[in-house]
Parts: sequence; C-alpha cells; structure tokens
Amino acid sequence: MLLVLWAAAPALAAEVQQTILPNGLRVLTKEIRTSPAVTVQVWYGVGSRDEVPGGTGLAHQLEHLLFKGTKARPVQFGRLFNALGADANAFTSFDQTAYYATAGSDKLEALLQLEADRMRGAVIDAPSLAGEKTVVLSELDGRQNNPRSVLNEMVLAKVFSRHPYRITPIGERKDVEAFTVDQVRDFYRRHYGPNNATLIVVGDFETAGLLDKVRRYFGSIEPIAGFKPLVPPVEPPQSAEQRVELRRPGRVPALQVLYRTPAANDPDVPAIDVLDTILTNGRSSRLFKALIETGLATGAGGSQSTQKDPGWYSFSITPRQDPETVLKALDATLAEVRSRGVTAAELARAREQVRVGLLLGKDSIEAQANLLGSFQTTFGDYRKLDTYLQRIDRVGSGDIRRVLQKYFEPANRTVGVFIPTDGVATAPQGTPETTQVTSYASGQPVDFDAVSRYLPTLGQSGPVREPRPVEATLPNGIRVQVLRNPSAPTVSVLGRFQAGSAFENPERAGIAGMVGALLDEGTRTRSADELAMKLEDQGIRLGFQARRENTLMQATALAEDLDLLMALGADVVRNPIFPEKELERVRAQYLTSLANTLDSPAGVAQRTFYSLLYPPAHPFHTQITEASLKAITRADLVDFHRRFYRPRDFILTVVGDVDPKRVIEQVRTHFGDWQVEGPAPELKAAPVTPALRREAVVLPGKREAQVILGGVGIARTDPDYYAVLVMNDILGGNTLSSRLGARVRDQLGLTYGVYSRYAPGELAGPFTIQMQTNPTNVERAVAAVGEELERFRKDGPTEAELTRARRSLIDRFPLALTDNAGVANLLLEETIYGLGRDYPTRFVRSLEALKVEDIRRVANRLLQPEAFTTVVVSPNPAPVAKPAASGP
Repeated sequence: MLLVLWAAAPALAAEVQQTILPNGLRVLTKEIRTSPAVTVQVWYGVGSRDEVPGGTGLAHQLEHLLFKGTKARPVQFGRLFNALGADANAFTSFDQTAYYATAGSDKLEALLQLEADRMRGAVIDAPSLAGEKTVVLSELDGRQNNPRSVLNEMVLAKVFSRHPYRITPIGERKDVEAFTVDQVRDFYRRHYGPNNATLIVVGDFETAGLLDKVRRYFGSIEPIAGFKPLVPPVEPPQSAEQRVELRRPGRVPALQVLYRTPAANDPDVPAIDVLDTILTNGRSSRLFKALIETGLATGAGGSQSTQKDPGWYSFSITPRQDPETVLKALDATLAEVRSRGVTAAELARAREQVRVGLLLGKDSIEAQANLLGSFQTTFGDYRKLDTYLQRIDRVGSGDIRRVLQKYFEPANRTVGVFIPTDGVATAPQGTPETTQVTSYASGQPVDFDAVSRYLPTLGQSGPVREPRPVEATLPNGIRVQVLRNPSAPTVSVLGRFQAGSAFENPERAGIAGMVGALLDEGTRTRSADELAMKLEDQGIRLGFQARRENTLMQATALAEDLDLLMALGADVVRNPIFPEKELERVRAQYLTSLANTLDSPAGVAQRTFYSLLYPPAHPFHTQITEASLKAITRADLVDFHRRFYRPRDFILTVVGDVDPKRVIEQVRTHFGDWQVEGPAPELKAAPVTPALRREAVVLPGKREAQVILGGVGIARTDPDYYAVLVMNDILGGNTLSSRLGARVRDQLGLTYGVYSRYAPGELAGPFTIQMQTNPTNVERAVAAVGEELERFRKDGPTEAELTRARRSLIDRFPLALTDNAGVANLLLEETIYGLGRDYPTRFVRSLEALKVEDIRRVANRLLQPEAFTTVVVSPNPAPVAKPAASGP
C-alpha cells in the first residue's frame, strides 16, 4: 500500500529546472503560480566547516556584514528589503550560509539585483566590522543565557577533537573579538562567488524571462579564482563513552545524549531518519511510552544533524528523576528495538508521517526552496531529494536494527548533563522604584530617506486578494467558513473558542492551557492511545493553543483525511474525560515549562512587566505560578471546559483542496447536535492607569541583560490601528530596517536585536520595546531608545519614510496568504473582529490615507516614556541608576 502512496506523491525535485551559467552559478527554478509571490534564495557552500582554528565564527560574522551595504548601495540591506515589502533574513550553519527573501512576484527583479550586488560587492571596512562584532558578541552572550545551548556547545566540543563541527557556527568569543578587516575580506574573497553558490527561485514567474534577468545581473560576476573547498581533518573513531557536566545557576536539569552518525550521502541516513520518527514523533512514539508516560521525564525529543561530513544524532531530555535512571531507560528502549526490531505498523506510520510532512509543505514556496537548498549544499545534488524519498520507503525493520547496532552504542556516544545549582531570580520587595524622567540628549539621526536612492528596479504591485469563503451558521451557533484552494492536496483547519487565560480564576492560572493540552488525552469513546494512533497513522496534526483571549484548535492533514480529522476533532472537543494520570503528567510538564520561563531573562522580564503594567483586577496581570498549577483539579478542568467550550462561541475555518458544501455537511454531522447551556463568556478588564515604574530583577548565572519597556497599547478595533501599524514598522518592527535598530544595533552595537511590538486584541494589549544587551550597557541602551522615542514624538516620520513603510506593509500583506494556514488566519481574524470580507482592500485604502500628522499623533499617544513601565533582568545585583531630571 505504501508503495502506491509514494508513487502517487509528486516528485518534488523532478519539477525543478537547473541552469548553470558559464561562471559556475547554479540556478534552480520552480514555477508555482497559485499566489503572486516569489522567494529568492542564495545558498553559498561555506559554513563553519570551512573555518580553521583562530577563525571560528568567520562565516557567521561575514553573514552579518553582508547586510551592512555594498559599494553600489552603501545602506543597510534590511532597509532595502523592508522597502520592497520582503520578508528577508539569512542564516549560517555548519555546511552553508543562505540568504533568503520572499516578496510579491513584481519584486523579483529587485531581489535578484540585491543578491547579485552583495555576492562580490560588499563593503567590509573597520567601522562596519567593529559595529557588527559587538552585535555578534551580544548574540553569542545571549546564547550563554540558556543552559541547554551551553551544554550543547560543550558536548560538540567533546565529540569532535579535530573537525570544525566541534565549534558551533557563531564561533568562539576570543576569535570573534580578534577578527581583522583583512581576515574577513580574505574569507569573503575565497568563498563568495558564483562558482560556490546556488540561486534558487520558487514561485510566480516565467522561467525563460527569469533566466534572462539572472544572466543580466549575475552573468558578469567573475568566479572565484582557483576555488578549492577546504577539506577538514578527519575525526578519529570514538572508542569509549564520553561525559560532560555543566553546573550553574538554573531551575531545570537537562540530559543530552549524542551519537556520531554518518555523512549525508551514506546509505544509512534514511534508516536513521525513520528511526528518529519511530522513537520521538508523537504520543505513540517509543520515547513517549518509555520516558514521558512513565514519569521519568517531562520532555524527550531527538534530531538527526545530517552534514556533509559525519554528523550526529542527539537526544534532548528533560529528566524528572536522576539522569542516570533516565539514561538507563533510554538504553533499555534502544536495546528493545535493536533486539526485536519495530512493527510493520510503526514503519508504515513513520513513512506516512514523512510523506505527509513533505506534502503539507508544498503550499509554501519558502519550504520548497529550503529543501532544494539544503539538499544541494549538504547532499551535493538537489535531485537526491526524490531518491531520498524512495530510499525512505525501502527502509525495513532489519535496517532499523542494523543502524541501532552500528551507531547507537554507548562507545559511540557522548552524554551531557546540566545540573542546576543554587541561585535563582530575585526581585526587590515592596513598591517598585519610581524614577525621574530622563533628559535625552539629541543623538545623530540616521538618514532613512537615503534608502530611496539605492532601491533597485521595482515592478508594479498587483491587486490584493480578497478570499471569499462559503459560510454557514449551524442551529447550535457554530460559524463555519470554508475556502477551496486546489494548489496542493492538503487542508488547514483553524477553530476558535473563547477560552483563553483571560477567563481564568487567578488561583487556577494555567488552567486554560492545561485544558487544551488534555483534550486529546482520552474521550468517552476513545483512549488517548487510540486517538494518537488514528491521527499519527494518517500524519494528521491536531493541537490546541491557549492564548490570552481565546484558545485555537489547529490542524493540518491531507484533504482526503478531512472527514477523519473532523470526527476526531469533534470527539476531543466535545467528550474529553481529563484522566487523573494524564493530568499529573501534563501538570509536571507545565511546572517544568514554568521553571524554564523563570530561568529565562526574557521570560522573567515579560512576567514582571505584565504584573507591573496591569492592575490586579485586569486579566493580563495574572501570571502562572507553581501554586496555581498545583491547585488545579480534574473537577476544575471539567468545569472550565463546560463553561468555555461552547458551540455558540466556536468559529471553524477550513482552507484547502476541499468541496465547501461537503465540508459544511461534515461539520454538521460531527458537531451539529452539540449543545452547551449557560451564559456566554464575558471578557472584563479593569482600567489601566499609566505610571512611571521601573524594576530590576537579578537572575544569576546569565551573560546578557534583558530589557522591556512600554505601556498600554490599543485594541484591534481601535480606529488608530492602521496608524499604529505604520508607526511600529518605522520605529522598531524589524531590527534591520527600523529606527531603533539603526540607532541601538547598527550605530552603537549595543544589542543583537531590538524590537517594538504591540498586541491588539479584544482588549488593549501592551506596546513594548524589548532588547538584550550587555549588563554594563543597559543605561546607555535605554537612553538611546529614549532619544529615538523623543525624536519620533517631536518630528514623526518623514514623508519618504511614511511612503516607504506604507508601501512595504501593503506589499507584505499578500505574503501572509501564500499558504492555507495564512488564509485561514485572515478569515478567522475578519470574523472575530467584524472586519468584513473586503478587509484586504480596506486595509490598503486605510494605509494609503495616512498622513505624517496621523503617525505623529499616535506616537504621542503611545510613546510616553514619562509613564512607561521598565523592567531590567540582569545577572548583576547592582542598583539601578536614577537618570537625571529633564529640563524645561
């Protein structure tokens, strides 16, 4: 049966056209005409694998510098991408560095021009390197805040004694600090060129015309002279188990078990990938049964790191008991599979999950381009994607036993353990410190209008889509909206209940999430295992996410499995039994999650900020605590479900390759007789009084400080929504293109990332500015933010900034509609807030009507440092300095 399924699946690589230019540039193109969008990616065959001792982190440092500008365009490339309405970024890995951007198809030529420009034209000078070094050091120190990241670095360094894989791509601090301009320029010259690059274009275009443009912009670029890839030293075999131990302040222990595995093109790789699915994917997986269901661990996962050279497979476990006991249970699980193999049902389930996972990604142009880039740069040929899928289908139980015997033996592993020590977050007691308003000196502003001079060729934006679903309301009040999208044989389902944390009793904070987590842990008609088997056999993904104001039901499946999905979804929503045993397991997981949050500077900062900004009578004030989680009983879960999971408050959105009328009948069949009595949920909130507050929290054992400051924002239906959207985009919506990013990151090098955010819903969520920075730079960073806020309040944006931000937001809007999940989100938002089905058109008109004075007005409404709440979470217990009083 599975052979038939695979034969019916499309050959993903066979649909790709490959062209190689005379200078060596490999071009992979795939036309997908379902949405007016295109993704352009350039994958370079260089990563940390190509670095030598003393130069670790060079590939990653260079990636940062390629956003700083070129000889032809001496401007931050993030601002150029933002002006194009593109979602753009880059990453550096062990084997490759990739740059990617997705935009409307009318921006295709512009994206090609930018990538061609920085392939050989990057400006690498002393000021750029100095500024970006501090940004990378901030990124590096931010990783040190997470014990699991530190443990992973220690394990890799133990596993590899010679090979560059021993150091993660971000590099070692001593090397980053010592980089010279000549060193970085030489690395750029030796690795960046057409004969070490693959250009991938997927989306809405005509191939012949595209290739003409590619030749125009890339064809004249000279190849790297004498290019010769580095051959890293061969890592000697491991002959005995190795151990590393990390002790530092923290709350949650961790166990990492890493086995060395073969290189990408080894014939054993597909069997290891199938083994991974069998061991770690879903409730029916071997590790769930052996470690989580037994209470030995609250979390257990695994991943295969397939690299050009021999890589590794890593188990990541959060133990509830002694790590040695957990390790023995892991060993027993592997031994069981090694001796007896796996069942035919497990093999069939694993293959189907791989197949469905790939098909579910077919409506995403980015996902398809990523697959092509990964296979080309790691496996050496994108066409191996299809042969890999064929090899997956041929994996048998004997192959699983063989790879376990060959690679998953104690002599071939390294075990890392994180043991938390004393020292957890402490906060000053009593009334938060009240500070005087800072007097901000005028900093050197960034010339954002210069961006317009360096923009590449722009196409003509097309009209915005207005998805018009078939709608129905059932007699019990369920609202159904269905949109057919035949571009892929998949379907996305999104449902909403008014059952978020805002409806919780503060003494039971966390109950909304726990109800969602326990819905599929057994019903009156099916056990948890039966539900898991039926879902996982078909590769159906079903989950529930509790948010502040609502809980979302989220599901994806093949379109042919929608009726089964509806039947199972209705069962778990209507008939959960909340078994005591599963309640205790989920409670333990939530307690572990809370402990992780309390060990995270960002998590502690957000909790503290919300509890300070919102008064006790406001639902956003309440935070989950250990006491609130331990107080939740099964009766509480049953009561919360009865009160807040109601058909009259249920909105169900379905988007995919389906017949709308048939879907409505399926909903009627499975949900139509559902009745719940009682009053409708009512969201109540106490008024919020702005006030100047500042609190410092000490979190020992960390490297970077986390800062969050802001005040009350707006509700989604606020008439100022569109003006705030534009203001936020200009001010701090994206680190690489915003005013805050330009000042705090690019000019001063004080942070890896600084962002402004607002969270509009039925209630007014906060408007916040967040950043990480070295503890010694907190006051300087906060002052720099203050300078930009004062400047924005006084002057607002320039006309050119407003025009560019407005155009960027309008151009980015359609990118959210390139897959089923994005369309479902839009339809649900339109329904919740009464926006109307013509919202996409009104969105454009509302932005086009905005003027500079509108942006300045909302800036003065929301950007009020004299009434901001500020939280600083830092490893340093030093008192917070009071800034000087402002003058007249």
